[in-house]
Amino acid sequence: MSRVNVSYDLDSHSLQTGIRRGVRIGTQAASSWLFIYPRGIREIILYLKNKYNNPLIYITENGRRSI
Repeated sequence: MSRVNVSYDLDSHSLQTGIRRGVRIGTQAASSWLFIYPRGIREIILYLKNKYNNPLIYITENGRRSI
């Protein structure tokens, strides 16, 4: 039985950026490479669900801080 690597690092459809068409996708977070983009977390979770047969996913931190 061969194992399939299901790492998002190797997924060619995974776009890991905070800028789209030269424009930031959301509000700058505390780190220079992070942006607040609520729609993005929904999109990636739905993509993972469909691509990897609805795996069990735990979101322990989403990077959003209440002010």
